[in-house]
Amino acid sequence: MNLSELEKEREKILKEIHQLGDMRSGSLSVRYQQCSKSPCVCHEPGHPGHGPIYSFSTLVNGKTKIKNFKLQTS
Repeated sequence: MNLSELEKEREKILKEIHQLGDMRSGSLSVRYQQCSKSPCVCHEPGHPGHGPIYSFSTLVNGKTKIKNFKLQTS
């Protein structure tokens, strides 16, 4: 691609991003954790734990807020 084609492609991508609308600031992370049930398999050495659990963290009025999401499987 030449420079003109790359600039047109960039403009196209920027327009698509702009059309997405409002974006939320924060971070998304993937976690695995142990439960409180001691006989559970998640307490065995080497077991990653339950998950994945997706955590969205953001700063609201100077305090960190975290919302957890689990994917629904059928």
